[in-house]
Amino acid sequence: MTRGPVFLILFALLMNPALRSRVVAQQANSDKDLKRVQEIKKVVFRARTTADNKVEVRLKDKTQLVGSISEVTDDHFVVKTGLNGVSSTLTYDQIERIKIKKVSTDRDVSSTDRILRKVAFVAALAVGTLLVGCLISRGCAQ
Repeated sequence: MTRGPVFLILFALLMNPALRSRVVAQQANSDKDLKRVQEIKKVVFRARTTADNKVEVRLKDKTQLVGSISEVTDDHFVVKTGLNGVSSTLTYDQIERIKIKKVSTDRDVSSTDRILRKVAFVAALAVGTLLVGCLISRGCAQ
């Protein structure tokens, strides 16, 4: 007769930590998800406030979007993709990964021009250093 209640008490004691560990694990997962959503919001806001940036968004269902952010709210943001500007509304918890791709606005200046400017800068720096060295050593006075 005493086996039944003793068995129930032992079973309850053994199962109770298992239930608590599940609750703690769920709380830890929700905390991680909340931190992840906050980080994604920061990246989205930074990409939105910086002009001429493209974003590459990978969703949890492995869909990938490349475009620019046109609207940002507390619970979602809108990505315009393609030349025709197809809009996709995304919630922050859908996002697996997001990257900001910087778009160069200096396209009219060729790489040769940039190299020539750097060479001219280094040459001017070298001539200036020689002149300062000459003035300090008073070797130029003769």
